[in-house]
Amino acid sequence: MKTANGSDFYFALPRLLNRMRGGSDKISESNAVEAYFGSIVAFMVSFLFARQLFAGRCTGWQVITAVILLVFAVSIFWLLVFYLNSLVIKILRIGGIFRKMANRHAQDILIEVLVAVFAYELAISASWTRWIGIFCLLLLGTNLAAALLLVLYRSRRFTG
Repeated sequence: MKTANGSDFYFALPRLLNRMRGGSDKISESNAVEAYFGSIVAFMVSFLFARQLFAGRCTGWQVITAVILLVFAVSIFWLLVFYLNSLVIKILRIGGIFRKMANRHAQDILIEVLVAVFAYELAISASWTRWIGIFCLLLLGTNLAAALLLVLYRSRRFTG
């Protein structure tokens, strides 16, 4: 996972692991593998949620048709989510919330909440997708814990 800037990562979990190996924990947006992985996981979880919601009772050729339509529908859904996400951030900034936070961090919070809701819905289902939902929730939880540990490490480094 080397990047042009060395071993820099965007998500907190790889940054924490890199820090534990003696590397840098600075944030980077130039790791393509990490970006693809995060995008694929978010798309897969939302697609499986939509498949479970809309195509769960289809049989035969209906399943194939529904899956093809859902690929396009989920893609359009994410385009709308990113647009609405920008509007929500703009409204929150006007209201005084997220004023000092970078746009990417505000977007991350709202997108991760949405992916967590989809993953939770998959995790409580009775189908095989339950394990994908549980895995995604574990990834989100460990990334959040890693972000908290990095903040604690930095505050300890600068104060003591």
